[in-house]
Amino acid sequence: MRMSMRVALGAALLMAAGVAPAPARADGFGACAVLDSPFMLSEIVEAAVAIEPGEPATAGFTVQPTGTGEPETLFKVKVRKEGGGKALLFFDTDTAEQVVPVQPELSLLEAYALAQTAVEDAAGEKGAVVLRGRLRHRVFVPNWWFAVADPGAKLVFARVDAVDGDVQLFTPKQAAKFHARLKLHKKKRIYRHVSGKPFRCDALEEDDDSEDEDLMSELD
Repeated sequence: MRMSMRVALGAALLMAAGVAPAPARADGFGACAVLDSPFMLSEIVEAAVAIEPGEPATAGFTVQPTGTGEPETLFKVKVRKEGGGKALLFFDTDTAEQVVPVQPELSLLEAYALAQTAVEDAAGEKGAVVLRGRLRHRVFVPNWWFAVADPGAKLVFARVDAVDGDVQLFTPKQAAKFHARLKLHKKKRIYRHVSGKPFRCDALEEDDDSEDEDLMSELD
């Protein structure tokens, strides 16, 4: 996976947590990937606490963009650490390996300059004004997002890769479609079987948690 770093839990940890190597790759994403996973959520929680001792606070899944291809579903566990504070850990749904988030390398000001230059180059003249910017810290692809008023007084969104500085520009409509692709569309009616009965995977969406991105930034 592009720019990702995967850390094996190790044979001893997997045995302690009651986790065995996955025989095959899970299909689908979101709740479907969790249902297809050979690992129980309780096993992943035990593995997380073995890495970061403390009290488990939340556990579930997250659908993360990869930068190339389809999004990837990961188990996600938040732990209240014994020494204070919280830790956020991610695990592959197929292998139970820990997945360590990629850390951004570009600062806000560095990304700001790249976004402004890209918008001005696209317009062919100077005068672009950056209105706001924020880091979207995803597991595999951390990006800076900027809203920019171009020289023609039109709104443009600039996505700056926080690792390699690559810049992509979007109209408001294109940006909305980009974010919508990362979510399960409820009309797809994606099912898996649970105890022989169909379960609608897309009925369960990921919980929003504004604290997650801050905790990911502390993993460097």
